[in-house]
Amino acid sequence: IKFGKYSVCSDCWSFGVVCWEIFSFGEIPYRELGSNNIEVANQVSAGYRLTLPKLCPENAQKVLKECWLDKPS
Repeated sequence: IKFGKYSVCSDCWSFGVVCWEIFSFGEIPYRELGSNNIEVANQVSAGYRLTLPKLCPENAQKVLKECWLDKPS
């Protein structure tokens, strides 16, 4: 978002967010950070991550965490 560049890594991150939305029954991601995409991107760069939904199975939690790694491999 910050640099307008998209890649397999940004697709992976987005997949994690979509899964989070499913497991949280349609909650709005990053709602507590406001609607400014640049501010959200800054918070994520600083280490902020979505809280894992309560009903998210353990194996899916692992996938979400891997989607949101700083430097995915």
